[in-house]
Amino acid sequence: MLSTVVNTFGNSHFVDRASAHGCKADMTNIHRERMILNVDGYTRRSEYGSQPRCDFVVFFCSKSSNKIVCVLVELKRGKLDADEVSRQLQGTARMIETLLTDFSLTLVPVAITGNSKIDQEIKLKKRTIEFKNRSYRIRYQRCNAPGNLFMAIRDTIA
Repeated sequence: MLSTVVNTFGNSHFVDRASAHGCKADMTNIHRERMILNVDGYTRRSEYGSQPRCDFVVFFCSKSSNKIVCVLVELKRGKLDADEVSRQLQGTARMIETLLTDFSLTLVPVAITGNSKIDQEIKLKKRTIEFKNRSYRIRYQRCNAPGNLFMAIRDTIA
C-alpha cells in the first residue's frame, strides 16, 4: 500500500526525518516501515503550491487494520498561531483527500510547537480538521521532546 503512496507523490519528495524551523518530530516508536513526505517539496511543483499546508505527512500501515495512517505534522518553533496551524493542517488534509481517493485512511493531525501562549494551545486543542466527512481533533506536543510524535498518536499505532 505504501508503494502506491510513493508513486502518487514521487520518491524524491520523501525524507528520512521530520525536522524544520529548529523543531523536530521524534520518530522513536513510530512504525519502522513509514514514509515521510516533505509537503513543501511536493507542493512547490504542483497545483497545491499556493495553498496553506503543513510541513510533513507521515504514512504507515496500521498493524490492526488494513488502513494507512496519515499523520499531518506541523512544526512551529516560535510563536504558535492556532488559526494559522489549523489552516495549514486543513489545506494538507484536502490535498491528501483529493490525491489518495482509493485508500482507507486514518487521519491524525498533529501540531508540534516550541514556546506558545496557553490561550493559543487551548484554542488549538479545540480545533478539528475535516477529512472524508469526519472531524479529527488536532493533537499537540512540544518541539524536540523525546517521543513527541509517538505521544501524540499512540492510540492510533496499534
